Amino acid sequence: MLCCFCSLLCDREDLHRGCNIRSDALKTLNSYDVTKESSHSKSQSKIDEIVESLRRRLVESTSILMTGRIYSVETSRAVLQSARSLEASLDASELGWAINNAFATARNGSFTTSLADSRATSQTFIVLDDGSLLDRFPRLPHALCLCSGDQKDSRTVLLLGSPTSAAIETWTARFPNTWSVPCAMEHVTNALNQWTSHRKHLADNTSSSWLDDLRASTYTSILWSPACLSSVSQPDLWIEDLMHWIRSQNEETRCSSLTLSGLDSTFQQVCTWTTGFPGRIRFRNANTIFEPMESNYLSWINRQCNDPNALIVSVDESVKAIPFLPKSVLDSFAGTIVELHGRSLEVNQNGSRVRLPIRTAGYEMDATISRADQVVMAFVPRQSPTADDWPTPAEWLARLST
Repeated sequence: MLCCFCSLLCDREDLHRGCNIRSDALKTLNSYDVTKESSHSKSQSKIDEIVESLRRRLVESTSILMTGRIYSVETSRAVLQSARSLEASLDASELGWAINNAFATARNGSFTTSLADSRATSQTFIVLDDGSLLDRFPRLPHALCLCSGDQKDSRTVLLLGSPTSAAIETWTARFPNTWSVPCAMEHVTNALNQWTSHRKHLADNTSSSWLDDLRASTYTSILWSPACLSSVSQPDLWIEDLMHWIRSQNEETRCSSLTLSGLDSTFQQVCTWTTGFPGRIRFRNANTIFEPMESNYLSWINRQCNDPNALIVSVDESVKAIPFLPKSVLDSFAGTIVELHGRSLEVNQNGSRVRLPIRTAGYEMDATISRADQVVMAFVPRQSPTADDWPTPAEWLARLST
């Protein structure tokens, strides 16, 4: 059974049992009060009235943004179709994480590997962690370990950045030869260049064991996530520098990047297939306009916040407790905000704030989701039969755009 709550898409029961993300998500889903208003607890005529009111607002809007946490191929396609029909701006890269990697890759290419290949053939893992990597991918060490049960993997793990003590313990539990070297994320590539500039001198009296292992490694995988670069001033340039270092290593040995993207990377892929661009686009007169700055959802909201005729459609397929749009936006935005998220139908007095309940991708509805390494596109069948009353995001969008 594939787990849909992080982009590792773990398919083993032992990985499921130890995952904080999965246990927290299931607690949240199971805690929803089934007596709360669902979309069908109101009369169908009332729902039709709400939908019709939103349609009028969409037609009257001077500017429309579609955004959110869009995690499945099915919803991505529906969002793109709606954005095209509404001539909306579109950006679904939360805080720019996914788009930064797309920009860097488009300019300079990349040297990437798959999760399976890295697990099977890597001799050394370099893990770049700002302290949040295992919060995003809790079972990563276990997914990479070649051994089962209580057995240990003898390969080398070098943790760079500022991993937490809990993260160090987790890696060490599976890989006893784990080393942690504090290093600001901003300066990681400089440190790597310095350590490997004299690869032929594999060992000397002053080097550390981890440095000897790094220099002697015949196949090194660099594990990192674009979401861990919040402290880096220019993430896209940082990524380019990392890829330059990887390229230089391949002159003498084998080195690849295991780039761990989040669930939002599914949308980036679908958008690229459909439009030729990874996101931050605007549709006008059947044309797709790439606007890396103007269609940034944060920039768009800042520009349009005082326009009563502006409208935001936020689609959130996650089970995250923190909403995609912060309370400051909900409170200060002068236009209309439509959120597709959660389990209850909510409408304020003047109809400018509407929440439409949806199903969770891969749990309450079938979903096709991209794995973290961007290699596998997996079909995740629904796991819960209890959400039949809630429309899918695609069904809501079809009704709103008709």
